[in-house]
Amino acid sequence: MKRSAAALALALLAAGCSTKRASAPVSPAPAVIITPAPGQVMSPRTYVTTSSSFELLVLRASELAESRSQDPRVKAYASGELDDHRGLSAQLSFAGRGLNLLPSRAMWKSHAQQLAELTATSDFDAIYKKRMIDAHQHHLSLNRDVAQRGTSATLRPVARNAAAVLARHLEQLRAL
Repeated sequence: MKRSAAALALALLAAGCSTKRASAPVSPAPAVIITPAPGQVMSPRTYVTTSSSFELLVLRASELAESRSQDPRVKAYASGELDDHRGLSAQLSFAGRGLNLLPSRAMWKSHAQQLAELTATSDFDAIYKKRMIDAHQHHLSLNRDVAQRGTSATLRPVARNAAAVLARHLEQLRAL
């Protein structure tokens, strides 16, 4: 049995797979947050790209919070956020694939910088809360807009569901 497990591990390594979770690659795409001009509607491609980078940020930041936070309330919040955002990520991926818009596996430079700041800070809980509030506020606004005025009938319900989850998370973050 040990021999077959070792053979499987070697086969995975030879195939380029790893049993360790790799960090999200950084996309050269926008260093700034994209927001449509007033009166304009975000394209489905931009929505999927923007949302996938946001989801990667939230997932990685919440994983950090589970291990680095000193506040049990922050750890509990991060655990629930991980579950919710894994679900949102799956919905986004499914809807995006239906439109032939694959969500990016790369995080935007601005999101990667926020994650790096979280990794390096000695005041993790305060910085985590601030970064997550800022990110959730922005993404809530974006999702509400796409839910109401989006051009894709496939993405509008995804955005509507995401907006409900983000609004709840924002309330929880502010209460921490």
